[in-house]
Amino acid sequence: MHDKRASSIGLWIGKAARGRGIATEAVTRVFRWGFEDLGLPIITWSANVGNEASRAVAAKAGFQMEGTLRLRTMSQGALRDCWVGSLLPHELRDIP
Repeated sequence: MHDKRASSIGLWIGKAARGRGIATEAVTRVFRWGFEDLGLPIITWSANVGNEASRAVAAKAGFQMEGTLRLRTMSQGALRDCWVGSLLPHELRDIP
């Protein structure tokens, strides 16, 4: 949690588990816990531009895509552009 107003999560799913809804189910459960038990008002998401798998998981969970931040994240030793989005409690989708 960066501050009390916005939290974020990072995830990585091994190749054998990809495409089966595991990431979406896992993050949805964590987000529900964050909203219901921790009382978080918002959760933010970001991923390197081009990370379509992460973007798909975020969209399935209900995140609203907000835009692209230029050279805002460090990845593999270089600054890169990233997509960002946010999720409010009422936007969280049910586990598929």
